[in-house]
Amino acid sequence: MLGYAAPGAYDLFAPSKRASATIILCVVHMVLLLALIAVLVMQHQLLDDFLHGIKASPSAANANDLRVNLVQGLESIVGMSMFIVMLCWLYRAYRNMITMRMYPRFTAGWAVGYWFIPILNLFRSFQILTEMLVLNGRKFAEKGTLGGIWWCSWFFGFLIPIFYTVSGGSSDQIEMLIRRTDSAVLGAILTIISNAILIFYIRRVMELQATEIANYGNPSEPMPLVAAVMPPRPQ
Repeated sequence: MLGYAAPGAYDLFAPSKRASATIILCVVHMVLLLALIAVLVMQHQLLDDFLHGIKASPSAANANDLRVNLVQGLESIVGMSMFIVMLCWLYRAYRNMITMRMYPRFTAGWAVGYWFIPILNLFRSFQILTEMLVLNGRKFAEKGTLGGIWWCSWFFGFLIPIFYTVSGGSSDQIEMLIRRTDSAVLGAILTIISNAILIFYIRRVMELQATEIANYGNPSEPMPLVAAVMPPRPQ
């Protein structure tokens, strides 16, 4: 919802397992993206040779298709898994912000839900991640620049390969395939950058929340709602 989220009846604990799982999947995703770049560069060379009259054998062409499809399939599976686990971490971390009376702009549910709404997810995702740094550590308000780099790399890393896939491109089939291959390489590079920044965001938010949670006692024990959320009644 728009406006400040009201404190709710949430327990308080650091979602360290979700953060660790997201970071691990981010790293695995980055490794697969590097592998994807490697096989796409090989495909580019194969297509470029064909464009200049050097035809590859059927076995070499089939091997190229198998490599690209295998790596792309694994990258898609890990990328989707990373996105789901990241949203689970985001939901828990946002609930902590509400419980600690940081008054975030959105509820925990909408902090996740906005990622699935077309158009809104283009800028709400940036606002949500940036707000987490600002509210958890106010001295990090200047990190909006880093958030902008994350947003640009995430958005264009997703958009550029799709644009070249759906667009007609060149009338020459081989040149069109070369452009699509190059756009996929560029998209993979941008996605690696966005993953690296996302890891920084997660680690930094976890460090800042751990400091705040320590002020409330043992983070492994649920924080009583009355003591942690509700202000004392005036006498």
